[in-house]
Amino acid sequence: MPLQYLASSDLSRCHAESPGGVKALGAYGVLERLAESEISRDAADFLAEPSERPGWVDWHTRLEGRPVPFGALDGHERDSALDALCSMAARYRELSERLAGSGSDARATAGAITERVARAAAACAVGASGPMLFMVDGKPVLAGWGVSTAMGGLAAEGFELTEYQLELCGLILAGARPPMPDSRPAPPPPPEPFHPPGQAPAPPHAPAPDVGTAPPPLVPVRPEPRKRLLRHS
Repeated sequence: MPLQYLASSDLSRCHAESPGGVKALGAYGVLERLAESEISRDAADFLAEPSERPGWVDWHTRLEGRPVPFGALDGHERDSALDALCSMAARYRELSERLAGSGSDARATAGAITERVARAAAACAVGASGPMLFMVDGKPVLAGWGVSTAMGGLAAEGFELTEYQLELCGLILAGARPPMPDSRPAPPPPPEPFHPPGQAPAPPHAPAPDVGTAPPPLVPVRPEPRKRLLRHS
């Protein structure tokens, strides 16, 4: 199945993670197989496939649908995507705990990487780093999961979340689906009305002149002639 391009991470602005001395990007094949066997095929598809070249990491998916950036979703689509994303974050967190307690160093290292994936997914859900999250065929796909920061604002590690966002992340990783604030930017304010130079703007809320009724015409008033008074002798 051909790979479909999603995004790129600029390695001059971030660095690859190496938990336990193992490069996370190089462990993609292991993580994909673990996610499919331990969770589901959708969980394996959740990880975008990294491809390194000098100075960059390119992210691809094997899903065939048109990738839609998370920030472009609206209404019901966005709510459905958040549900899927929160569920994926919690399931990756559960997997990381199972791997960490397996007694195997290799699985424990994989558990450390999947724990970072879970945190990155939770951060996307609370709006910290949506530009590296995509919906493809109705499924969430996460790019930038193997680096500390990624172009477009993704932060698997080191991104400073607010206290409220950290609380939301904790709830998501525990399996809850808290209400999410809309992280999309507010629409810009309407432009100010144009006033020609030298002309003062009208005062706000000034009443409009009443042009519906014409004033009555002016009628000239002629003075009455003065009467002469007769004097009697």
